[in-house]
Amino acid sequence: MIGGPDDNNGQIIDYLYRTYRKPVTEYLVIRWHLSHADAEDRCHDFFVNVIRKKLWSRADRDRGRFRTFLFTCLRNFIISSFRPPTPDWSPEEPDDPCLTFDREWALALLRAALASVESSWAARSKSTEFHVLSRYLPGMAAGAPKSPASPADLSMSPEAFRKALSRLRAAVRTELRTLVAETVDPAEVDDELRYLFAVLENPGAEIR
Repeated sequence: MIGGPDDNNGQIIDYLYRTYRKPVTEYLVIRWHLSHADAEDRCHDFFVNVIRKKLWSRADRDRGRFRTFLFTCLRNFIISSFRPPTPDWSPEEPDDPCLTFDREWALALLRAALASVESSWAARSKSTEFHVLSRYLPGMAAGAPKSPASPADLSMSPEAFRKALSRLRAAVRTELRTLVAETVDPAEVDDELRYLFAVLENPGAEIR
């Protein structure tokens, strides 16, 4: 965790680091071709800069989402501090580089939501059920079947299986709504959730 117990903004710092460390790191690996070790170092430097300047206090929701603001800060920081291996080197960025960051942001929230739901289901002795059903949620690992799982996987009737899968999806959606609500105004939560699921449905967005 970046920050310390004596930092008055400790909770904000902890939230930012937990939510955005993975998106920042993966963006640096994918689009700036850094090793994971170097990306982690640059990520740490970026968050030190965020803390030092308290950049979160400069975000203006009237001008867009916080994650877009943070992505812009990240790009500016990397461009100003990065030393390319050769004079003519440049990152191979797509037309919309922000989408790469948004995919990692969506996956980070999905991971957090899944961890919370898994803990809840384990407390009710439903760990096996969770692990089988969770493979069929959007954004899960490459190679998972895209069609509904077989009820035989859990020795359930088709109807019981559909209900269990529906409960899991509802539980994950509830957790995601809670996480999203921490970053946008209440009136924007539904739009942000729709965007998050649209990103997760993209074939390029898969938990690795």
